[in-house]
Amino acid sequence: MKIILMLLIFMMSGCSIYPVINIPLDRNKGIIYGYDDVSCRSVKLTCSVNNKQGVPSSPKNYTEWKDENGKTMCSCK
Repeated sequence: MKIILMLLIFMMSGCSIYPVINIPLDRNKGIIYGYDDVSCRSVKLTCSVNNKQGVPSSPKNYTEWKDENGKTMCSCK
């Protein structure tokens, strides 16, 4: 059963040209950016985990906004 599940996941991942979630990180400033609803959910989760763990150098402050086209954008500083 595990082999079938792994094979299915492998085959499905090969069908995608683009990554499912793309979260850019500005390493010089320690900021994580999200450019759509999916990536912003992931950025929000990362900020939440960073807040709970309390690592001083990790980004913790989540901000969300809409761009001029109404697309959700976000960052974690």
